[in-house]
Amino acid sequence: MKTGLTVLLLFLGAFLALALLISGVHVLVLWGISFDEASSGRVGADLVVSILREMRATLLVAAVLATLGVLFRCLRLDGRPTGALLLLWLCAAGAIYGGLLVSDVLRRQLSPVAEPVRAPATGTLLRSPQTAIYIGQRENNELHGVLLWRSPAASDAEDNAVTGAQAGFSVHPLAHYRRESELIELQSNGFRVALRDVQNGHWQLFEPPAVLERLNEDVARTADRLSFIVRSDRMAGALTVVALALIVTMSWVIVRLTRWPLLNVVMAIGWIRLLFSVLPFALDSELGQPLQRLLPSAAALSHYLHPLILAAVALVLVIVNVVMPSFSHWKREVSDG
Repeated sequence: MKTGLTVLLLFLGAFLALALLISGVHVLVLWGISFDEASSGRVGADLVVSILREMRATLLVAAVLATLGVLFRCLRLDGRPTGALLLLWLCAAGAIYGGLLVSDVLRRQLSPVAEPVRAPATGTLLRSPQTAIYIGQRENNELHGVLLWRSPAASDAEDNAVTGAQAGFSVHPLAHYRRESELIELQSNGFRVALRDVQNGHWQLFEPPAVLERLNEDVARTADRLSFIVRSDRMAGALTVVALALIVTMSWVIVRLTRWPLLNVVMAIGWIRLLFSVLPFALDSELGQPLQRLLPSAAALSHYLHPLILAAVALVLVIVNVVMPSFSHWKREVSDG
């Protein structure tokens, strides 16, 4: 009873703390991206809307990381950890499924509000190795007093920051900023500068490394596809979430794979990263189409293909856990080592 209560409290505390931490980082990033001293709008007006739109992925990764953290805490338990792992499995499944439902409800209640977008501010100098552009003044989407410099070595290819520009300096009284495509278009000759191709904008202080950006994309795709499965078929969605929660809980195999705790931490992080890389493909809605073509009579079973795939992976992990040396034997090895 005491162990179960400890696991429950640890999971809830870790889950809420991680959800708040990730949301807080999201607030800081969006605040920095949307801040613009030349804008007449209220700074950060769309932050709440943007955070709620990302809540699905936030709660998913918070549940997964909370489960992983509690697994490492379970290494300090005395006796058999079976009961603690079962309770942790239920907590993870409930957190993931509940997070998907709550985030979907909130998203449906939201009115369509534009995401904060990047914008060049008055007095900003943006540059790349081939291009530099100075914004004299910005009024809404009109830019006045624009100074452009183009490197003599720069080509006029389509994928450059400016297409068709002549080398050297040029002054342009008026330019337009296209917020949707984040392009600065010079009115005099139609040359364009893409914000993604110029450096030292204020938003670049908040751009994550490529590794984290790819992880964020994988988590978002996983959360979106889980949500789609839950909305399409509640039973299939619930089974998919339960199977996913079992896979995460059975990371217990990785957590005690060796007698060196630090190595186990590194491998567990790598395992979770691998899991988020594979899940978008395992949850793809088109995965069941070959089965429907081969067995048209089994079309109804295609909804349950995703939970079957995840359940098979979870079963393999359970078998590995059974075959591995017992938890008490592992603890003796660690203490003796």
